[in-house]
Order: sequence, then structure tokens, then C-alpha cells
Amino acid sequence: MNFSDLKRLFFLSVRYLILFIFIFSSSLAQAADVQVQLDNSSNPGLSVSNSSGVGVDRIDSNGNVGIGTTTALTLLYVSPQGLTPTFATPVDAYIQNSLEVDGSAYFTDILATGGYTQSGNNINIFTGNIGIGTNTANSLLSVLGGASFGSYAAITAPVGGIITSGNIGIGSSAPGKALDVQGGIRSTAFTMSGQVRSAGMS
Repeated sequence: MNFSDLKRLFFLSVRYLILFIFIFSSSLAQAADVQVQLDNSSNPGLSVSNSSGVGVDRIDSNGNVGIGTTTALTLLYVSPQGLTPTFATPVDAYIQNSLEVDGSAYFTDILATGGYTQSGNNINIFTGNIGIGTNTANSLLSVLGGASFGSYAAITAPVGGIITSGNIGIGSSAPGKALDVQGGIRSTAFTMSGQVRSAGMS
């Protein structure tokens, strides 16, 4: 083996040594960023702390998972600020901030206390009633307030009333007039203005 071969072997060994030190030291630094510990018998669970020793996640002995907190108030509890759920029970999931789903989401019941945005997708509800403005939906659709449809959607409807720019069909799937009723009409009072037509005339 000549001097050139020894020189190449030396520098090759040094390179591998530097690479090994770099990888090993990086692993130590990454491991130091996260501390995982099995809690004692008086407070059983698995806790995760950051490099400052502050707890950030926890799984308790009941199987509850806390993310952003070491206190899991529900089965899944995501709350960096430790807020108390308003509706979620211990067997539910609670998420303090927004939830983004890049796929399908299936619900048995939906209780909306705030707003939501949607773009380009549908929401399909297979079972349960829908309450808008109320958390007591006793009908398939329960609305506490007014409703506006069509080009009137940007107009405020009267309280408990409905305004629409299209025809309304009662017992008719193809209303040809502003109000198309296929069946009888019962009223305690009736006011009409304009031309009066006899029965059977359009």
C-alpha cells in the first residue's frame, strides 16, 4: 500500500467519523426536545413534555388523550388553553380551535353554536334533525327566526317568516304561480286585491 492509498483511507475514515458524529449528535438533540415519562401509580398515565419540561400531551389510565395539554377532560381533548367543553361529555371529543377535514365526515347529530365555511363540497346528513338558531330541533328542520330564499337571500326575513323570490308549491312539485296549492285552503280571514277569478280559471 503506497502513501496515496493511505492518504485516501485516512480521509475516508475521517469523513465517516464526522458523519457518524453529526448523526449521533442530531439524534441526541432531537431526543432532548421531547421527554416522555410513565407517571407514578398515584397518577397513572403517559406524559410528553417539551425541552423546557412543560407538559404538552398526555394519555391517562382511562384512555383519554390530551393534545396541547396534560389534562384530558374528554376521550379526545385538544385544548392548549385548557378550556372547559360546553356540550362535550367525558366520552366525546373536544377540539378548541378549527377542524379541517380533507375527506368525508359523518355525523349522527350536529349542534352548531358558531359559524362555518364551506367551499366546493356538500354536507349530507343521513339521520337526525337539523336545528338552526335552536338546540332543540323537534322536526326534521327547525328554524328559530326568519328564512329567505332565492334572490331574496341577502334580505332579512321577518321574525318567524319566510320570503322567497320563487314560486311556492304546497302539494305541488311544479308550482306555476307565486302560490300553487293542490288541495283545500282554510283561513279565519282572507284579504284580496286585484282581479278575482272564478274556480277552475288560471
